[in-house]
Amino acid sequence: MKTKQVSVFFSLLFFTTCILNAQDFKSQKEQADFMQSRIDSVAIGKAVPDFTLFTEDGDSLFLSDLKGKTIVIDIWATWCKPCIALSPEFEKAKEEYESENMTFISISTDNTKEKWSNYIKEHKVNYQRFWINPGMNKPIRWFTFDEFEFEGRKVWGSSIPRFVIIDENGIVANLSFGKPGTPEFKKAIKRALKN
Repeated sequence: MKTKQVSVFFSLLFFTTCILNAQDFKSQKEQADFMQSRIDSVAIGKAVPDFTLFTEDGDSLFLSDLKGKTIVIDIWATWCKPCIALSPEFEKAKEEYESENMTFISISTDNTKEKWSNYIKEHKVNYQRFWINPGMNKPIRWFTFDEFEFEGRKVWGSSIPRFVIIDENGIVANLSFGKPGTPEFKKAIKRALKN
């Protein structure tokens, strides 16, 4: 189990390093400031940067097209076993809490639309599923980043599944509030419904 955790950690570190190396930084502080600015751009209380969502049929819409409702988002990928395992719980939460004021969607971060499309054709659910083009929709990726210490250095890693609540005005209301089916998740949903 420990070997698997180390492997996941270094995969995340590699992904983050690729992002950082794609930028032209003069110092480690400049890198840290860059990452922090991206994480801060999707912090609780901030307006969500708009981005394009793609449907299974090839249509597209903007996240802002869903404005006016509280949106509960499941950020996932087909290769992510914990994401797949939580899908039935997310579906139950949707059945219990969705209303005219709240909607539940999932957004896949798969590298290709084909992987995502093939998966969702085989695995039907009762909520809307979307795919993002990873090159075009970086704002969704920033929701998945966390800062932590590793060998005395500040590093960032991306992890999914990640659950986000965006209020009816397009403002981030909650991040990382527990997994579907947990008391923390239910509490966050109920709080969002009251606002």
